[in-house]
Amino acid sequence: MLLKISILSLVQKQNSKKVSGAGANAQITAEPFLLLLMSQLTILVLIQ
Repeated sequence: MLLKISILSLVQKQNSKKVSGAGANAQITAEPFLLLLMSQLTILVLIQ
Protein backbone atom coordinates (compact mmCIF):
# COMPACT_ATOMS: atom_id res chain seq x y z
CA MET A 1 0.00 0.00 0.00
CA LEU A 2 2.64 2.52 1.05
CA LEU A 3 4.76 1.58 -1.95
CA LYS A 4 1.84 2.36 -4.27
CA ILE A 5 1.36 5.76 -2.65
CA SER A 6 5.06 6.64 -2.90
CA ILE A 7 5.16 5.59 -6.57
CA LEU A 8 2.07 7.69 -7.27
CA SER A 9 3.59 10.72 -5.55
CA LEU A 10 6.78 10.31 -7.59
CA VAL A 11 4.72 10.11 -10.78
CA GLN A 12 2.81 13.21 -9.73
CA LYS A 13 6.07 15.11 -9.14
CA GLN A 14 7.34 14.10 -12.59
CA ASN A 15 4.04 15.17 -14.16
CA SER A 16 4.06 18.53 -12.38
CA LYS A 17 7.59 19.20 -13.68
CA LYS A 18 6.42 18.48 -17.23
CA VAL A 19 3.32 20.63 -16.74
CA SER A 20 5.25 23.61 -15.37
CA GLY A 21 7.53 23.30 -18.40
CA ALA A 22 4.46 23.50 -20.63
CA GLY A 23 3.22 26.68 -18.96
CA ALA A 24 1.61 28.15 -15.86
CA ASN A 25 -1.91 28.10 -17.33
CA ALA A 26 -1.73 24.36 -17.90
CA GLN A 27 -0.52 23.84 -14.34
CA ILE A 28 -3.43 25.85 -12.94
CA THR A 29 -5.90 23.70 -14.89
CA ALA A 30 -4.22 20.37 -14.18
CA GLU A 31 -3.48 20.79 -10.48
CA PRO A 32 -7.03 20.58 -9.03
CA PHE A 33 -7.68 17.52 -11.18
CA LEU A 34 -4.47 15.86 -9.95
CA LEU A 35 -5.32 16.66 -6.33
CA LEU A 36 -8.81 15.21 -6.77
CA LEU A 37 -7.40 12.10 -8.43
CA MET A 38 -4.80 11.64 -5.69
CA SER A 39 -7.38 12.05 -2.92
CA GLN A 40 -9.66 9.47 -4.55
CA LEU A 41 -6.75 7.03 -4.95
CA THR A 42 -5.76 7.55 -1.33
CA ILE A 43 -9.33 6.84 -0.20
CA LEU A 44 -9.40 3.65 -2.30
CA VAL A 45 -6.10 2.52 -0.80
CA LEU A 46 -7.35 3.22 2.73
CA ILE A 47 -10.55 1.24 2.06
CA GLN A 48 -8.53 -1.76 0.97
